[in-house]
Amino acid sequence: MKSKFLLTIGIALVVLFGALSAFQTPHTTPTKPPVKQELVVAATG
Repeated sequence: MKSKFLLTIGIALVVLFGALSAFQTPHTTPTKPPVKQELVVAATG
């Protein structure tokens, strides 16, 4: 139970930091790999 809670917090932190970095960096950077979508798929799927 506790490990699932920690896993949920970890995923939430990763998504939060991903969103923050996405907002801080301009969207015209094609060199950055689309990791955020993979994380969303892994979190929801």
